[in-house]
Amino acid sequence: MIETLLLLILVLPFAFAAVMPWLGARFGPRTAWFALPVPLACALVLGWAAWESTAGPLPSVVLEWIPSLGIDVVLRPDGLALFFALVVSCVGVLVVFYAGFYLDDHYSDHGRFYAALMLFMGAMLGTVLSGNLMQMFVFWEMTGLASFLLIGFQHEQKKSAYGARMALLTTCFTGLFLLVGVVLLGQIFGTLDLDVILRGEPKADQVHLLPWAFACCVVGIFGKSAQFPFFFWLPNAMAAPTPVSAYLHSATMVKLGVFLTARLLPVFSGVEGWTTTLTLFGFGTMLIGAILAVVSHDLKAILAFSTVSQLGLLIGYYGMFPAGTSVVWDYLHILNHVFYKACLFMVAGIVDHSTGTRDVRQLGGLGRRAPWLAALALIGVASMGGVPFTTGFLSKEMLLGTTFRFLHGEHLLGEWVLATVVAGSVLKIVFSIRIFHGVFMGTESEHVKKHFHAPGVGLLIPPTVLAACAVIFGIASVQLGALSEVFSISGKHAEQMGELHIWHGFTKELATSLGIVLTGFLIYFVLHRFSFARLRMPSSLDAGAAFDRFVDAIPAVGKASIRLTRGSRPAHYLPVVIGTCVAVWVWWIATGGIDLAARLPELQWWPNEVYGYHRYFIVFMIGCALVTLVVSKDWLLELLALSASGFLVSFYYVLYKAPDLALTQILVEAATLLLMLMFVMRVRRTSVSLTRVDSTPTERVGRAVLAIAAGVVTPVLLLLFQASPTGGARVGGDILVRSIPEAKGSNAVNTTLVDFRGLDTFFEVLVLIVATLGCLGLLMRRSADAQPRPARARGRAESDVTPVGDSFILTAVVAFLFFLINVFAVYLFFRGHNLPGGGFIAGLCTALSFVMLGFVQGVEKLRGFLRVNPMRLATTGLVIAAVSGLFGLFGGGAFLEHYHPYFKNVPVLGDVYLGTPVLFDLGVFLVVVGVVLKIVFPLAKSVHGFRAFVVEEQGDYAASDEEPVEADARAVTSAKSGGKS
Repeated sequence: MIETLLLLILVLPFAFAAVMPWLGARFGPRTAWFALPVPLACALVLGWAAWESTAGPLPSVVLEWIPSLGIDVVLRPDGLALFFALVVSCVGVLVVFYAGFYLDDHYSDHGRFYAALMLFMGAMLGTVLSGNLMQMFVFWEMTGLASFLLIGFQHEQKKSAYGARMALLTTCFTGLFLLVGVVLLGQIFGTLDLDVILRGEPKADQVHLLPWAFACCVVGIFGKSAQFPFFFWLPNAMAAPTPVSAYLHSATMVKLGVFLTARLLPVFSGVEGWTTTLTLFGFGTMLIGAILAVVSHDLKAILAFSTVSQLGLLIGYYGMFPAGTSVVWDYLHILNHVFYKACLFMVAGIVDHSTGTRDVRQLGGLGRRAPWLAALALIGVASMGGVPFTTGFLSKEMLLGTTFRFLHGEHLLGEWVLATVVAGSVLKIVFSIRIFHGVFMGTESEHVKKHFHAPGVGLLIPPTVLAACAVIFGIASVQLGALSEVFSISGKHAEQMGELHIWHGFTKELATSLGIVLTGFLIYFVLHRFSFARLRMPSSLDAGAAFDRFVDAIPAVGKASIRLTRGSRPAHYLPVVIGTCVAVWVWWIATGGIDLAARLPELQWWPNEVYGYHRYFIVFMIGCALVTLVVSKDWLLELLALSASGFLVSFYYVLYKAPDLALTQILVEAATLLLMLMFVMRVRRTSVSLTRVDSTPTERVGRAVLAIAAGVVTPVLLLLFQASPTGGARVGGDILVRSIPEAKGSNAVNTTLVDFRGLDTFFEVLVLIVATLGCLGLLMRRSADAQPRPARARGRAESDVTPVGDSFILTAVVAFLFFLINVFAVYLFFRGHNLPGGGFIAGLCTALSFVMLGFVQGVEKLRGFLRVNPMRLATTGLVIAAVSGLFGLFGGGAFLEHYHPYFKNVPVLGDVYLGTPVLFDLGVFLVVVGVVLKIVFPLAKSVHGFRAFVVEEQGDYAASDEEPVEADARAVTSAKSGGKS
C-alpha cells in the first residue's frame, strides 16, 4: 500500500502539470484551487509514511528503468528523504494557497505558472526520494529547468529574464560537475544504488577516485545552494513572483545542496578535505551573505542574501562532523529556516502588494496600517535573529554548542568557524531589526500614505501558519526534539541527541547569544544614525558583474575561434575534418586494425542474382547526379542534382529489400528539397549573395585528391564491415530472431526503433523539437538598435501566402490528393509493427499533405483550418511517447517496455492490434507533423515578404526589446478561428 502511494505522489504533480495550462485558460486566478489538492495529498501521504516509519524502516520501491546500465527508478523513504519531502509538500500547500490570492487578475497565464509549480514540486519530491544516484541527478536537473520557468514567469520584464538565465546557467553548469561525481561514485562502488553506496565499501582499486568524486559533487552542491563563488544567482532570482521566492529560494530548491551534503555525508565525511572545504566555504558564504544583506535596500534582496548566509551555515554545519562523528540537530536548523524565511518572504510580498514598493528607504510606519502583518513580521525576524520562545533561539543555542565543541577539538579551523558564526549572527540581528523597524515602525512614509491598501485575509493565512509554527515549536521544545528523532538515520545521526529546552541554565552559549543580540542592536543604532542609505555593495563582492562579463565573453570567444579556424565557411574546415577521418581510417588499416588480406577474399564482388546487376545502373545514375552537382554553376541545378542523388539512393534501398528505409528516404528528400528551395528563395529576397567563392587551382586539386581518397577508403571499410564477423553472431540476426517472440512484431526495423532502442528514438524526437526551435531562431534577426515590436495589423494582408498561385484545378487536385495521402498515412501507421510503415513515415506523409494544401489554399487559411498550434502538437506527441513508456514501469518492468494486446474478432475490423508501440508511434507521428508545419509555414511566409510569425507569437520566440522579427516585412494577423502557425 505505502509503495503504491509513494509512486502516486511522485506522478501526481507531473500529471496535474500537464492539465494546468488547460485549466488556467478557463479559470484564470482560480486555477490555484485546482492545484492545491496536489501538495495537500502529498503532505498527507508523506505524513502517514513518517508515522509508519516509527515502527520500522519502510521498504524501497524499485522499478526497472535502464537495467543494462544499473539505472532504476528507486524510491527510498528513509528519515532524510521523508523530512525533506514533507518540507516540500507542506510548504507547497501554503505557497499554492498564498499564490491563489497573490496572483490576481493583474497577472496573466496562471495555467503556465501552476504547471511550472507542479513540475517543480514533482522534481523536488523525485530528487529527495531517489534511491538511485542517476535518477536523483535527472530530477536534480529537472528542478533547475522548473525554477528557470518560474523565475522567468514574467519574461516580458527584463530583470525576470535576466534572473532566470543566470539561475539556469549557473545551476546547469555546476550540475555537469555533479554528473561527473555521480559517474565516479558508480565506478568507485560498482553501482548507482544508494543503499549499497551508503552501506558498502569502495573498491580497493578505485578508492583513489573518491576525493575527485567529492570535489565534483561539491561544485554541484555549491552551485545549487548558492555558495561562494556561485552565490550571485540567488538574489537575481528574486525577480520572480513572491510565491516563487518563498517556495524555491527559501524553503526548498536551494536546500537541495544541503540535502545532498547530508545524503552523501557517510560517503565523503572520511575524505581528506571534507571538513576544510565545507567549513571554509560554508561559513565564509555565511559571512558574505550577511554583509550583503546589511547593505541591501530591497526587502526581498535583504531576505535573499540572508538565505545565502543561512545556506552557508547549513553547508558548513555538516563540515563540523567528520567521519566517526554523529550529526545532531541538523533538522532543527533546517526547519527553523523554513518557518521564518517562508513567512518573511510572504510578508515581503504582502508589503509589495499593498504599497507597490519593496524599498526599505521608502517604507515606514506600516505597523499602524497593518498591525497583524507587523506581528507576523516581528515573529519572523525574532526567529531569524534567535530571540527566545522561537525556534530560532533553540537553533542558535544548539549551533553555538556545536561550534564550541568543534572549537575544542583538534581541527585548526575551530577559530574560523566560531568567528564567522558570531559575526554572521551579529549581522543577522542588524538586518532583522532593520526589516522590522524600517518597514513597520517609525513615522509613516509618504509612499505608504499614498499607495497603501489593506491586504486580504487570504494572503495573511499562510504566513500566520508559519509564524505560529515558529512560536509553538519554539515553546514546545521537547516535542520538537522528539519530532526530530522520528527522522533520524542510523549511522548518521546520534542515537540520542538529547532533549531540547528553552532554558539550559546560565551557559557560555547563552552568554554568547546575549552578547550577539546586544552587539547587533548597537551596530544597528550606529548604522541607523549614520544612514543605511549611504551603504553600497562592495564592488569586490559583486559577483553578478563578473558573471555578466563571462557571459558576454562567450560569443566574443566564439567569434575569435571561428576567425582563427576560418570556420565560417565549410570549404575551409571540411578538408581538415575529412582529411583527419581518412588519415585515421588508413592508419587503422595499415597498423593491422583489421586483417585486410584475410577479409578481401571473403568479399562478394559480383551479385549472385540477375536483378542484382540493377544496382550498377542505380550507382551509375547517382554518379551522373553527383557529376552534375560538381560541374554546375547554378544554385538551383545543384540543389536538384543533390536531391536527385538522394531519391536514387531510395531505389538502392528497394533493391536491398529495405522498403522502410526507401519510404523514409523518399519522404525526407521531398521535405528537405522543399525546405532548401524556400531557404534559397528567402536568402535571395534579403539580397544576401549566393555567389560561389573562387578558389585557387591548388585548392581545387587538394579537394579533388581528398574526395577521391575518401571515396576509395569509405567503400572499402563498408565492404570489410559487411564481411563475415570473426566471432559471434551479428546484431541484425539477433534482432531478427528476437523480434517476434519479444516485440510481437515481424517488422524488425520498427521493433528496433520502438522496442529494442526505444529510448534512443525518444531522445531523437526530442532533439527534433529542439532543432525546430533552433530553426525558428534562424528566422529572426538581431538588431543593434532595440526597436519596438510592430503593432498588430488591423486587417488581413493584401494576399495570402500561395507560392503556386490561385488555381481552381490545382486546388481540386490537391484536395483529392490530401484525402488520398492521409488514408495512405493511416494505413502506413497501423501496419508499421509488422510491415513497412510506422509513425515517422506516416507523419511525413501527413505533414507533406498539409504543406501541399497550404501552398494552394494559403498558409493563413490553413492555419484557421488546423485550429491547433503545430508546436503544441509536437510537444503533445513527445508527452504521449513518454507516457507510453510508463506502462512498463507501472507493470514492474523497464521504461519503454511495451505491451502487445491483440483484440480478436472485432466487428467489421477483425483482429486489431493496439499495443503500447502504437501509442509510441502516435507520439512520433504528432512530433513529425508538428515540427514540419512549424518550420515550413513561417519560412513560406518569410519568403513572400510577410513576417515569419504573427504578432501574437513574437513574444514566444524573441524578446520584444532585443530581437525584432522581420521588422521590414508586412504584418499578418492571426486567424481568429485557428491556432498559430
